[in-house]
Amino acid sequence: MNYSVLLAFIIYIALMIGTGLFFYSKATTVNAYFLGERKIGPYITSISTQAADMSGWLLMGLPGAIYIGGASAAWVVIGVVIGTYVNWVVIAKRLRQYTRVAGNGVTLPSYFRYRFQDEKGWLSIISSAFILVFFLFYTAAGFVAGAKLLGTVFDMNYYNSLACVGIIIVAYIFAGGFLVISWANCFRGILIVFSIAVVAVGVVMNLGGFSEFVRAANDVSPTMFNMFETIDGEAVSVIEIITLLAWGLGYFGQPHILAQFMGIESPSKIKISRRVAMVWTVVTMISVVVVGIAGRVYLKTPLSETTAELVYAEMVSTMFPGFLGGILLCAILAAIMSTTDSQLFVSASTFTYDVYRVFNKKATNEDVLWMGRWAVIILVAMGCSIASDPDRSVLALVEYAWGGFGATFGPVIIFSLFYRRMTAKGALAGIISGGLTVTVWEIASKIFPNVEILSLYEIIPGFLISAILIVVVSRCDEKPTLEVLQKFDAYKYCDI
Repeated sequence: MNYSVLLAFIIYIALMIGTGLFFYSKATTVNAYFLGERKIGPYITSISTQAADMSGWLLMGLPGAIYIGGASAAWVVIGVVIGTYVNWVVIAKRLRQYTRVAGNGVTLPSYFRYRFQDEKGWLSIISSAFILVFFLFYTAAGFVAGAKLLGTVFDMNYYNSLACVGIIIVAYIFAGGFLVISWANCFRGILIVFSIAVVAVGVVMNLGGFSEFVRAANDVSPTMFNMFETIDGEAVSVIEIITLLAWGLGYFGQPHILAQFMGIESPSKIKISRRVAMVWTVVTMISVVVVGIAGRVYLKTPLSETTAELVYAEMVSTMFPGFLGGILLCAILAAIMSTTDSQLFVSASTFTYDVYRVFNKKATNEDVLWMGRWAVIILVAMGCSIASDPDRSVLALVEYAWGGFGATFGPVIIFSLFYRRMTAKGALAGIISGGLTVTVWEIASKIFPNVEILSLYEIIPGFLISAILIVVVSRCDEKPTLEVLQKFDAYKYCDI
């Protein structure tokens, strides 16, 4: 065992748990625990949001895909950059303003309930159900990635590694809630962008500079940098390109990302956050592409399709042995935990705030706080159960959950902010149709693998069907009440 690497991991984990304990005394109210009392600064918000976005996919799934497919897999990078930018420009400020005006909701289901005056609570219950189901698959991806990482670095049994990841995450979320997640994710975001950039620059310099890197990569495959052909020279289909670009659509419906927008201290600070977030995203995306391609040149032992997700870890172990390598490997755990803890927390918040509190109307603030903490433990156990199969693909799990959230909530969020005539029934139709379309499309693609159209990313049909039904059902429904319309007309002027 490399004790320098072990020391780096111990220091990192101790910092995370210490941060949770520090914020324990500050998360004493429902608003503080679930949304940090909307007092998170713009720089913390920007980096925390991007760290929560990327997950282990950033340093495992994506570089693995680039390693296998070369630049032809980089269409997803374009989709991610565009989706990130549009989400910050179009959604972030408006959602922060509307959630403040519409009942000061701290979760997406509570925002829907107040936005549409859903007195019966069907919007809250059904949207909560979709959040809990899709997040179980998403968090499972994080547990799989974390278990694979610890198993590789410390030669641990997969199931022991899985248990360690679960215990670490529970330890600090249980204590500090949204505050600890925001601050911890900011630290992790800095670690992630530093680490991936260091490895990208380091491998290019090791290969003799950028021109030598390009030459060596072209020697491996003349189509290495061709976005329209794979490394093997096969043409990339239009459906494949659209599928990869469509990852950008998913941003509008990710509860763990949208929660960060809701928690910023002021709508006026969104512009600062957006600029920082875009710099972070562009630097990390370029670095990941370089690392994935350089892995083909630098690593002496080729990786298979099943081990390609470890290309970053293998390059770190080869180039940076010792304590620095341990820090750079911690970035993978940071990426995994930054998304997994955000997702678990949003799931726990949703269950507690929008399900438990609805059915237990006599629950005190203290009851709600402790139920939120215990919900984290339950959800971690369920996520670990789904992740118990070590052969599960991190990228495949993320792809399904990302598409599910994007189609289920993306159109509803967009229309709720821009469509004055939208009604509760229209929102409900959009949520149900988007979520079910993604699930049915995914199942159908497995049953009929030779039907080409079913290889299209399920977020696309789900998003379109949801958007259409939102408009059709809302137009057929009674007009929103005067109070709902007045809030819609006024929300864009909110600056608190």
